[in-house]
Amino acid sequence: MGKTEHSRRNFLTSAAGIAAGGTVMVLTAVPASAVSLTADPVFAAIEAHAEARSTLRKAEAAHALAEREMKESGELFPRVVSIGNPYSGLPRPVSISHADIDRFTPADLYPQDNKREHEEMSAAILRCDTRMNPLQDVMNEAWDAESEALEDLVATVPTTIDGVLAMLKFHREYAVGPHEFMDAELAASLAESVEEGLLNLKSEA
Repeated sequence: MGKTEHSRRNFLTSAAGIAAGGTVMVLTAVPASAVSLTADPVFAAIEAHAEARSTLRKAEAAHALAEREMKESGELFPRVVSIGNPYSGLPRPVSISHADIDRFTPADLYPQDNKREHEEMSAAILRCDTRMNPLQDVMNEAWDAESEALEDLVATVPTTIDGVLAMLKFHREYAVGPHEFMDAELAASLAESVEEGLLNLKSEA
C-alpha cells in the first residue's frame, strides 16, 4: 500500500477524530491533552500493532510447543527402517522419503516390504502434517497481520507532539526489543510520517 493512500486515509481519520474530540471537549470538559491523545491516529495504530504482535507470539509459541512434542516422540521427521543390503554387515538404513524406500528396499527384490514401508511413511507424514500444518497456517496468517499492522503504523502521520514522540519511542524500542529488524523502507516511511507531522504542526503554530 502506498504512502499517498495512507496519508489520505490518515488525514481523513485525523480530521474526523479532531472534530469528534472538539465536541467531547465542549460537552464534557475533557482536558485538551486527553482529547489530543484520543484524536491522534498514531496511538490507535500502535495499539493495533501491539495486538497483532501478541497474536503472532501466541501462534509462534503454540507451533514451537507442538514441534517440540513431536520431536520428543520421534514423529516430527517421518522415517522408516528399510531393508537395505542384509549381507553387508551394516545397520539397516533409515529412509526419510519415499525415494529412499525405493533405493534401500527395491520393489523388484522386496515387493511386500517396499509396499509396507511406503504405507508406514505415508502414515507418518500424515500424522505430522495433521498436527503441524494448521499451526503453521495460523502462524503465517498472524505474521501477515503483524506485518500489515506495522506498515499501517509507520505510514500514519502524527497530529500531535505526543504522537510524534510516541512514533520515535516505538522506533527506538522496536530496534532494541525482541522484534525482527525493521527494514530500511519501513524505517524511511516512519521518518517521513514523523517529518510530515512536524511540518503540519509547524504550519498550524
